[in-house]
Amino acid sequence: MTLDGFVRASVCTLVGVSLGCHGSSLSETYTDELPEEDESAAPDGFDPNGTDEPEDEGSSDDEPESEPSRFRRFIYAVDAGIVDGAVVDVLSDGAAYPNSVVFGLVDDQWDNFEDFGHACYVWLDFTAEQCTPYESLSDVDEAWALWVLDGDVPVSTYGACDELNPLARESTIFDLLVSGKIVFGYGGITSDISDAISGSYTSEQAEKIATAWIGVSAFSNDEYIEFYDFNSVAAWPIEAEDDSFHLVPASSFEDLVDIAHEPSIQNGFYSTMHVHKQLVFD
Repeated sequence: MTLDGFVRASVCTLVGVSLGCHGSSLSETYTDELPEEDESAAPDGFDPNGTDEPEDEGSSDDEPESEPSRFRRFIYAVDAGIVDGAVVDVLSDGAAYPNSVVFGLVDDQWDNFEDFGHACYVWLDFTAEQCTPYESLSDVDEAWALWVLDGDVPVSTYGACDELNPLARESTIFDLLVSGKIVFGYGGITSDISDAISGSYTSEQAEKIATAWIGVSAFSNDEYIEFYDFNSVAAWPIEAEDDSFHLVPASSFEDLVDIAHEPSIQNGFYSTMHVHKQLVFD
């Protein structure tokens, strides 16, 4: 993992195309108030309201109260090469261009993915062989396809992770991100993403933008936690050559793949565009 690779995940600029990183910060709680969705369409493993809190089993006077969290916002990026509906490994100028998931626990002063002093980043690079289709999510209307990462994908951390408060909620969330089951996927543009990018792109550019999903679930300190989030995504062209796949440089939006309203996932390297939202969990 290189610093250059980490900066790539922000997708503020990627392959010559500037995408602005103009996402907004929402005052949403960790436990509720994600945009309403049809719960009848929600798959196993995803809570349509963003989390699935365990039932209240009562409290004990002996249980320590958690302290306020400094790193109380959650962000993420998820990038993957897709060909014929399957995750593939991609090369750029002959070198591996990794598929990756990046989580960030950030404080209120965090500015962007290059800001290491105000964030704890959890990074996972993965290969095509380290993820499998997540068939139980096939009934999600908005998603073209989703995958689950294998449990043996190496995890790296960067930034101010040693400053997490072990008595605060941020440490529980950190444990979830490091050890949890991760599901990701892509689908056509949703009304939430359309609203988020409204006024920022022309109608032709908006055809290049769709939706990325991420879901995480795990037991942490005898507590089961799960939630999911969504973000905007664009797809860079890739081409096959000698049994390998290569990233095609793009110099403008016109060079990106039309994905917004396609009925199925198109070939391309899908890369999260900007921080569409930040979940506030404490």
